[in-house]
Amino acid sequence: MKKSFLILTAMVLGVVACNREEIKHSEFACESEADEMNYSAEISTNEWDLNTNDFLLIANTHNEVLAQSIDNINWTSTDHTSEIRSYYTNLVSDEFGIDPASYNSLLGNIQNLQSETFTLLSNNQDFKTIYNEIIEIGNSNLNYNEITFELEELQNLANFTLSGRDLDAAFLMIETSKKSASFWLPTEQDGTGIGHDFLEDYWEDNDLPGAPDIGKAMAIDGLGASHYFLLIGLMLVPTPLSLGGIIVAVGTHAAFASLAYVVSAM
Repeated sequence: MKKSFLILTAMVLGVVACNREEIKHSEFACESEADEMNYSAEISTNEWDLNTNDFLLIANTHNEVLAQSIDNINWTSTDHTSEIRSYYTNLVSDEFGIDPASYNSLLGNIQNLQSETFTLLSNNQDFKTIYNEIIEIGNSNLNYNEITFELEELQNLANFTLSGRDLDAAFLMIETSKKSASFWLPTEQDGTGIGHDFLEDYWEDNDLPGAPDIGKAMAIDGLGASHYFLLIGLMLVPTPLSLGGIIVAVGTHAAFASLAYVVSAM
């Protein structure tokens, strides 16, 4: 796993280094349509910022890290929550040089992720509305392209209702939810099937009631990204990382939110 993650990090850092005026095409975003939006978030000491392409990189990183963690976590354990926490704290320590105790304090109880994120915002009600809309869209039985279209409409809503850091956090949440949709949707809805198959197996193996909430998984993935993004922007967590490192770290936090929420039985 370590080798594959290092390859991922190198690819992300390579794309971050691309000329942002000359958008390049690759598996890891620098997508042409991204440049049509003009927004950025000033982070920390303004030594660097995140723009649209960076948000796409975070979303792609989320999917990559999530897929790898599903393959590498010990699902035969009787305590999945501890396994997930151990996996991600070791990951951020080994790959990013972040003190596991510091990062571990961010993870907390996944049930607090919503309230913690909303309290970091100046306009949390409109942000919360967008978050709830993502859940509804994800549970609408639409295919991937249709879901992507609906999520892009939410970007227009965010433009009308939010500003500043709140707007940036909403855009990041939506972009991550787009990629999350591809991960969690079954192949018959034009998803990868990876997340869908994992959820079905997890629900069956653990005899969980009902069915997995795909919309909630998408929204939580996006919320996980915006949560860590906001903490960094407000300088509430140490960030001894380069821009590329921050991108990978935020995507990783979103991937943690995915699995932590899944094992809480949604």
